[in-house]
Amino acid sequence: MKMICIHHAGGSAYSYSNFKRNLSEYFDVMTIELPGRGTLINEKLTTDCSEAMDRLIDQLKSCVKPHEEYILFGHSMGAWLAYELCCELEKSKEYYPSQLILSGNNPPYSKHEPFDPDKYSDDEFIKIICGLGGIPEQLLKNESLLKFYIGVLRADYKLLYYLPNYIEKKAVNCGLTVLKANDDSVLNNTVKEWEDIAASGIEILEFEGNHFSLYDKNMNEELKQFLCSHKLERV
Repeated sequence: MKMICIHHAGGSAYSYSNFKRNLSEYFDVMTIELPGRGTLINEKLTTDCSEAMDRLIDQLKSCVKPHEEYILFGHSMGAWLAYELCCELEKSKEYYPSQLILSGNNPPYSKHEPFDPDKYSDDEFIKIICGLGGIPEQLLKNESLLKFYIGVLRADYKLLYYLPNYIEKKAVNCGLTVLKANDDSVLNNTVKEWEDIAASGIEILEFEGNHFSLYDKNMNEELKQFLCSHKLERV
């Protein structure tokens, strides 16, 4: 079974390297990513929602065959992108996922404070992102790499700023699972509102950790066992 993964803000295909190591016995973990990072580092960053979705759809279609069963997984910003991608793919059904797993984010249609990165200086922006644990310590010590990374983060957070108005609230007909770390500062009490778009029901799994524990080298065993033993609902 293939698991197609979409990264968080500032992330890339490489963000799921530990998924590939920890889950390879059970899943063929594949990644798709926005331009301007990872394997697409030479391409221009985008803050355009429609362009971002088109790029992700093209990559996904190169990973799976028509009517092939697979899991679509998104974490943080990737959760919003995966949800919208799922809605877009339902139009033709040829590439519709068997299961949608959304991690580390509230629904885009829930009440939240919009965050516009353009309102903050680099120092202010870095401080905010560091508060979320979103900048590796080694990057803070490397001025040139930090400058590049801040550019990626600014583009992604601008995309996040636009996405709630772009994404229409639609039900998904595949199986829906929501993952929630119990010490995730990004989440609020609106996580359960994902139920509103679950046409076939929803399963919510809470596990120990913070917003980025999903990527830990030693993946939380509860989370690993859940993913590896999860029974997929057929469309």
